[in-house]
Formats: sequence, C-alpha cells, structure tokens
Amino acid sequence: MFLPSLIALVFSGFFKDFSLNQSTLEGLGFVAILSIFGTGLAMMMNYKLLSISTPLFASTVTLLMPIVAIIWGILDGEKLTTQQSVGALIILAGLIFLRSKPKVI
Repeated sequence: MFLPSLIALVFSGFFKDFSLNQSTLEGLGFVAILSIFGTGLAMMMNYKLLSISTPLFASTVTLLMPIVAIIWGILDGEKLTTQQSVGALIILAGLIFLRSKPKVI
C-alpha cells in the first residue's frame, strides 16, 4: 500500500503544500493515532471475529462497514459528494463480487 499512498500524496499536492509547523505536525500525529489505533484495533477485532464466527457472518460485517462509515460521516455534518458515492459503490460492488460463489458449469 506504500506505493499507491505515495502516488496519492504526490498528486494531491501534499509535498508541495506541506509546511513544517506545529499545526501540521499535530494533524499528522492525529492521523497516525487514528491509523494505528483505529485501523489496528479494527483489524485485531476483525481477526478475532473470524476466529469465533463463520466466514459468512464476518463477510457480512465487512459489507456493512462502509455503510456505517457513511452514516457516521453524515451524522458528523460531512457532505457526501458524487465522487465519494461512486467510490463507495465500487467498494461495495467489489465486496459483493468477492463474496459471490463462482458458477459451476
């Protein structure tokens, strides 16, 4: 994921607009905390869920995560753009595609 993330940072203008000061370091710190604890703890809980439940139940939880994230964002006052909606549909379509059983001929 390093290379796609680096490409996204380059095209978003992060390295051009970044200035080293207190507020940007604080913002990067919050992003680091969110990524380590939010994503890390969520992954640990997901692996625990997989070990104590069936794969079908765990995949259903995976399908619901983007929907819950969108609801939290809307409740927090964020605007949902067309680009975000299309991205969410692509993610959900991918998850549904991965979850579907292949047709046996």
